[in-house]
Amino acid sequence: MTRYGVDIYGQCTYGVEGTGTTLLWGLDIAWQTEGVFTGTNYAQYMTSCQWSRGRSKYLGNNGKGIELPEVGSLSFELDNRDGTFDVTNSSSPLYPDIEPGKYARLKVRVGEAGTAYNVFTGIISAIEPVWGGINPKVRVTVEDGWSILNQNEISLEYAADCTSSVAMANILSAANYPAMWGTSVETGDYQIPYFTSVKNKSASQVIKDLINFEFGTVAVANDGKFIFKKQTQVSAPAYTISQSHMLKDIQVYQSYNGIRNAAKVNVYLKWFYGGTIDIPIPTVIWSLDEIPQVASHELYEVWGYYQYADHDAIAAVTATVTATTDYTMNEDADGGGANRTGQFTVTATNYGDRVKFEVYNAGTTAAYITLLQIRGYGYYTPDTTFVEVDNSTTTKRTVTIDSPYIQTRAFAKNQANYLLAVTGQEILPRFQMEARPERQFEYDLLDEVILSINKYAIRDSYFISHIEGEWLSENGQAVLSTFQVETAAEGGIS
Repeated sequence: MTRYGVDIYGQCTYGVEGTGTTLLWGLDIAWQTEGVFTGTNYAQYMTSCQWSRGRSKYLGNNGKGIELPEVGSLSFELDNRDGTFDVTNSSSPLYPDIEPGKYARLKVRVGEAGTAYNVFTGIISAIEPVWGGINPKVRVTVEDGWSILNQNEISLEYAADCTSSVAMANILSAANYPAMWGTSVETGDYQIPYFTSVKNKSASQVIKDLINFEFGTVAVANDGKFIFKKQTQVSAPAYTISQSHMLKDIQVYQSYNGIRNAAKVNVYLKWFYGGTIDIPIPTVIWSLDEIPQVASHELYEVWGYYQYADHDAIAAVTATVTATTDYTMNEDADGGGANRTGQFTVTATNYGDRVKFEVYNAGTTAAYITLLQIRGYGYYTPDTTFVEVDNSTTTKRTVTIDSPYIQTRAFAKNQANYLLAVTGQEILPRFQMEARPERQFEYDLLDEVILSINKYAIRDSYFISHIEGEWLSENGQAVLSTFQVETAAEGGIS
């Protein structure tokens, strides 16, 4: 079997066989130490392989917002006649580390002196025995970075005038996206007036909210890197792909789900509370609804979420918390007995949508907190409204965008018009390649390309939105690659 070789990279780097277009495969798995590859090439055990990455559609079902890419998946079978990958085999050199959660990456070199390409990078999600057949095998499934973003819940603080790119970077950091894979986050086109705090939401859901605000594009690259491109990205196509490079069975299709002639964009308006913007008057936005007793030299800590008129609120500014006005302490729970307010130290920290109180009793006697509140002024969202742009002349087909970061009608209308411009009745090609390795592995997700397909009179700019690959032979020398594209709209690639 032609692989990178059977030794470690330092001894037989990229194998000893193959010239010209011979494919030399390399499979790294960090079994022992997280993210650390030893150089051992496990491609020598591979007998089959297939992978899929990217998104297959731009809009969600029934036009419900912009879709994120699906979780990318790589699946391969390993010859296990010597028991190397048997999780119960204590004689295996990998025992007891044969388990999901390990980093893996698949590469291919086109000829001994050719270019090496990344194919897939991710984390093993399953290792299963393959039943039947003459020789024992295991099937390994690897998932890309979207799996991490789906599984990891994050919490983020409120921020004013936060760009979409800063928000994206904060999301990836909070989700602990692997540093070894890295990120490439372009500076976004728009600022979010009030980036409301996130409370225990999956990172991917927050990214979806952000993409449905910015209308940019995201992907996990073949080397694991997370990529964010802004809406108005302008770039020259990196490659030209002609009909002669493709197999004959070229598909050109129109996605009925993607044909939209009306756009409805929800708007989360922000209203000022606490006087006026010119003359703000701090008002109570949170108060303690219990009367706890705090012992001598004890610290009492409590969090409170702001509300105004029974709606969640954001405090742009909080008034200084002062004794008697904002807090009182007494020996009796009903407010009677000796006044012990003076022996307490109260610290309030504003987090935009909530406050953290630290109340310390420095006195020698216990006392009850009979009043604890915070005053401020800022913004709240009383109701959600929407902006609709309707270009329909016959059957109305609406795309609906819902993101908490769309907070003005003007911005919503701008995005509605943009969305209708890129969800028309475009013809989208889907094509395959075989026996052209220099091209099959050269392209990655979000690469902008010129497609020239004379059969359908197509010569236009697209970007790669979905990639599939499959070994057609047990030694990996015949590979079928499938590419799907989306229209690279003028002024942007969303």
